[in-house]
Amino acid sequence: MEIVENDHVVCFDVDSTLIEWIWDQFEKSELYDQGNLIDIRMNNYATSVKPHKVHIELLKRYKAKGKFVIVWTQSGYAWGEAVVKALGIEEYVDVILTKPEKYIDDLKADEWMEHIYKEDK
Repeated sequence: MEIVENDHVVCFDVDSTLIEWIWDQFEKSELYDQGNLIDIRMNNYATSVKPHKVHIELLKRYKAKGKFVIVWTQSGYAWGEAVVKALGIEEYVDVILTKPEKYIDDLKADEWMEHIYKEDK
């Protein structure tokens, strides 16, 4: 069993949160590094995506404040690892994992967890 000795955990999704696909509706938004596509390679798959600079900076700020940073994705831990490495943010991420399929709790997530979406701060 592994115990995380930090009571301040923050989770970041990968797709449409840390990165945006270049054909996305936000392609021309100021939130993304316009000329800064990054290449991601995983096994026999390769693609180019845009880093979401606002969320990446938010991740770094949370880490600087002592938060335990988890990066998760429904696309699986290997995709999460490939993206984190391509973004060069390994030093700010504590754990990479596949997004949970379910959680069992007496409370709904919105009763105990803050949801920050896209441009929300």
